[in-house]
Amino acid sequence: MTMRPFLKRDGLSVLIAMLGAVLVWLSTRQGAGVGGDATIYLNSAKNLVQGFGLGLINPDGTFRLIPYFPPFFPLVLSLFSALQLDAAVAARWLHILLFGLTLYMVVKTTDELIQDWKFSLALGLLLAFSPVLVPAFSWVMSEPLSIFLGTLSILLILTFFRNPDKKWAFHVSALLAGLSTLTRYGAIVYAATACILLLMFFKGSLWQRIGKSVVFGFEAMLPVGIWAWVDISLTQTVSSRSIHSLAGSGGRILAFFDGLKSVILFWLLPDSWIRQPFYPAWGNTLILVVFLLMLVLGAWFFLKQIRTHAELFRLGVTLVLFSVLYVLMTLFISLMTYPPITIGTRMFSPMHLMIFWLIVLILVQTWKSASNRKVVPTAILLGLIVLVLWTGWRGSRVVESTLQNGLGFQSVPWQQSDLVAFVRELPQDQGIVSNEEMALLFLTGRQSYPLAEIYQNEPSAVFTSYGQAELLDVGQRQFKENDAVLVLFDSIDSQFEGLYSDQARQRIEKLTDGLQLIYQGMDGAVYRYTDTVEE
Repeated sequence: MTMRPFLKRDGLSVLIAMLGAVLVWLSTRQGAGVGGDATIYLNSAKNLVQGFGLGLINPDGTFRLIPYFPPFFPLVLSLFSALQLDAAVAARWLHILLFGLTLYMVVKTTDELIQDWKFSLALGLLLAFSPVLVPAFSWVMSEPLSIFLGTLSILLILTFFRNPDKKWAFHVSALLAGLSTLTRYGAIVYAATACILLLMFFKGSLWQRIGKSVVFGFEAMLPVGIWAWVDISLTQTVSSRSIHSLAGSGGRILAFFDGLKSVILFWLLPDSWIRQPFYPAWGNTLILVVFLLMLVLGAWFFLKQIRTHAELFRLGVTLVLFSVLYVLMTLFISLMTYPPITIGTRMFSPMHLMIFWLIVLILVQTWKSASNRKVVPTAILLGLIVLVLWTGWRGSRVVESTLQNGLGFQSVPWQQSDLVAFVRELPQDQGIVSNEEMALLFLTGRQSYPLAEIYQNEPSAVFTSYGQAELLDVGQRQFKENDAVLVLFDSIDSQFEGLYSDQARQRIEKLTDGLQLIYQGMDGAVYRYTDTVEE
């Protein structure tokens, strides 16, 4: 194989993959982002290697199976822990690799289908600099692994349609879809999309298509079924989430679509423009409506135009189908489960990839259809250039910010926290209660009891000092009866604002009223219970 054919066939995909990998590498120079969920993943992996199991050690020494989350990502992290590697560092390099590989697959597939390097390059740059995907791959979270596995699964099932003799592609696609779901439950959409594609495009009778779809679904859900059996046998439940009542679902639907509106707007605009636009607020709604309308009409036009191009048509249907199913899936979970899921940009990063992939396909087909006109093709190319430059500018700012400040508990404020430094010096047998128990676990290795009030559904009717509530939770009992200290970070303000609104400051003042202040730091304080607290 000579270098020239390689560059002609794979060079663009390789360069885009390298660019994306470098951007995530820069974004994580101070460490891959670690927050509360990432701390659970990392500690679950460590505890598995140490023989405790895939879960967390409670402050009282008891063990609990990993809460809320599927197990495959921490299982992967445990492989690095077993090799005596720092799992957070290993996750950083894993995600750098996965981002590059994901970009390579998408750009290579697109380039082979559309045969136009301009649009393939534009797609690669849009995804490589994406202000959604770069942060998503910069955190120690399950999305990168899930997106990679799911995308590869989709590409393999499309390969199977192109060549049904490649039965291995069918079975490997099902396995990858199952592992993607076992990495992140919402990724079940990859398997669902493949099953519907089989019903639509597999060559055979209706019953043969149904049978093939059922086989795929069974193989994909087999890993999930094994985990569900393990979970039920150990905890008597499938997960730590519970089924939500349909009462009040109207409010939850409005909240879901309000969150989705912000998510989609962030695909197009800086966050500051969404929160405080320098133009009339209705402008954002107009931008959203125009974008969605153009996307729907563009998708309809694209699919209509390329019906005779079987491979491109199947890819277009896949992108549209996945996006619709993803919205329906997240809406269902948002309505039916508690605690509620967070409607944010990272959650919708798989859909973001699919939508921008679809946008480029729409543009290239529109450009080809209008090739006999002078104005339309030029306008499309200029618009695409503007979109790439705009995305590149936004993505560069994201990388620059994270390069300087870090992410999550790896950021400069957390790394330089004097309150964290104080906790490190406490005796090992000192009980701790905190509103940032995951930060303390990651930064100090110390277990602590949570300040349970921040997780309440409803605000407390009566404001009491900590340790004086009528019904003491485990943290308050440890604080009042066993001399545990209350480590209260300043983040309590934002945590209580969502619960108490304009009464948040009053609640915080009462929470610490009468407690003994034993340390005052720049980012919080430490308190001890005293008998002088008023009943």
